[in-house]
Amino acid sequence: MTKIIVLTGFFGSGKTTLIKHLIKTSSQKIGIIENDLAELNIDGKILNLSDSAIEVISNACICCTGNKHLTQSIDMLMSTHSNLEYIFIETTGLANPIKLRETVVHASIKYNLDYMGTLCIVDAKHTMDRLNVDEQLTQIAYSDYILISKLDLVNETIFNSLKEYIGSINPLAKYDKIYMGQYSIDKIEKFLSPISNYTEPIIKNSKHLHSNIKSVSFTCEFMKPFSDSEDNLFETIKGIIENNKIFRSKGIIKFPYENELTIFHSVEKEFQIEDEKVNREVYNNNRSDIIFIGKDLNQQSIMSILEKFRIN
Repeated sequence: MTKIIVLTGFFGSGKTTLIKHLIKTSSQKIGIIENDLAELNIDGKILNLSDSAIEVISNACICCTGNKHLTQSIDMLMSTHSNLEYIFIETTGLANPIKLRETVVHASIKYNLDYMGTLCIVDAKHTMDRLNVDEQLTQIAYSDYILISKLDLVNETIFNSLKEYIGSINPLAKYDKIYMGQYSIDKIEKFLSPISNYTEPIIKNSKHLHSNIKSVSFTCEFMKPFSDSEDNLFETIKGIIENNKIFRSKGIIKFPYENELTIFHSVEKEFQIEDEKVNREVYNNNRSDIIFIGKDLNQQSIMSILEKFRIN
């Protein structure tokens, strides 16, 4: 019987890192439903390079759109890949997982799936700085199992405070540590079991409003690659991140002197260029993608800053 798991967590917590690790290391047949607020879903495109069954939902948060897109994606996976052993629904960083429950339960009945509940990844480095973010609160509160990431970046005092915070919101959830997405399906299944009777936790003054959180996408054709040096472009992107409230950014960039594509990403103010490169022809032969997700972003301003690096 196919098992279905909702994977949630705030921006940059490590959801896609876990998914990529499971795809690479698991012998089980895995289906992924990848949701992104941005019109351009970079993570979804990278995941699509694997042999796994992937459904991508872009430019929408599936907990805010009547779950129509989620229903269609589950239907598509089950109709085209009847031998799947697991389906992971990776939500956006703003999702309220309880709003997905009805759709997942209906799909579980329709296709005879084992609904295993919700797995939340919590970022040890940044979570305590976002105590007033309602989306983070609801993700922790409505999860059945919690994985704490980035513990190598914090001391024991912060870790203990984080455990107290999680326990005060959701004392019933089990938790474990995760490093660089390295976690097995066997471990996940040890802590998650099929849900038949589901009790919703009570959250006081909980809201689910994304009206002031915007996604800005910037696209460049490969035949007009980014000019100037790599260092200058990335320093400019770092400046954009420093001067705006950006939760998460990610980009796949083609430079004129490289055949492979460079990947960068950021969480809050932390910027990183990945060692892993992407083959130009395999990914997409026509464009580079940059995405920023944050509060009250000025799309025109960001675009004008980046436009100067494009070759006309």
